[in-house]
Amino acid sequence: MKKTLAMLLVLALVAPAMAVTFTASDAGSGVLKIDYTLASGEVLRGLALKLTRTSGDAVVAAGTDVTVAPFNTFIDFAFSNAGYQIGQGHPVANPAAAGVATLPASTFSISVGYLDQGGNQAGITTNGSITVKLTGTANSCFDIEMDTLRGGVVGDNVVAPAAGWKINQCVVLVTDCYTGPDFAQWTLVGKPQSWCTPTQCHGDANNAVETIGKGSFRVGYADLSILVAGFSKAYVDPVTSPWIAADFNHAPETIGKGSFRVGYADLNILVNYFAKTGVPTDCLTASPVKP
Repeated sequence: MKKTLAMLLVLALVAPAMAVTFTASDAGSGVLKIDYTLASGEVLRGLALKLTRTSGDAVVAAGTDVTVAPFNTFIDFAFSNAGYQIGQGHPVANPAAAGVATLPASTFSISVGYLDQGGNQAGITTNGSITVKLTGTANSCFDIEMDTLRGGVVGDNVVAPAAGWKINQCVVLVTDCYTGPDFAQWTLVGKPQSWCTPTQCHGDANNAVETIGKGSFRVGYADLSILVAGFSKAYVDPVTSPWIAADFNHAPETIGKGSFRVGYADLNILVNYFAKTGVPTDCLTASPVKP
């Protein structure tokens, strides 16, 4: 019996401690979902996570875009608002100091607590989820980690994730709207929304009709201005270089010793349809003409 007890003691000492575990996923419709799982005996009373955008342009636009039930206390909102009552406010906090975040924000904390209003001092003992509705025009990724300023996870018998724990999750905000034959090039330049216009490859960079003289045309001076903004310029991404809309032939062009997305070939396409009626609407089904 003594040997058996000794073996059990050794096993208990070397067995890994169960911890609160977190997973993240793209829940669709621009929603980042964070699931937490509690080990047996763990009671969760507070949680603080920090989210940092690592790519794209998505932000959390409003505090109500974050859902955290059954958490019912927003600690940083209480810090920033006198006379706070349980359930008031939102959980989006300033990652660098106490108080609510300035919104919209691409880096922010989620700071929540749970108070048992029945007087039984109960905490959260069941698994749950937090959802963050994101707003943006480009698919985006976020680092998720413990907010050490606020203590990360707090509760009874709670074992937090290991120091340095971090996960990265991406969320689709823009679907594959381009269906043309130049899909590989569209993907290469970051899937710009502008290429999804059916007339884009024929000189329509702004997806708008312009009045010139007494007529209205798909290709005009506004499109020319976009082309000029990007002509023989280094390309970065659709957000930094929105003039990728003027890459009408969907191909790089060598100008001098450099290679550029917007060049003379694109200018020729624009000139071909400038102030013309009957601009084709086949850019999502056919390759652009490369004059």
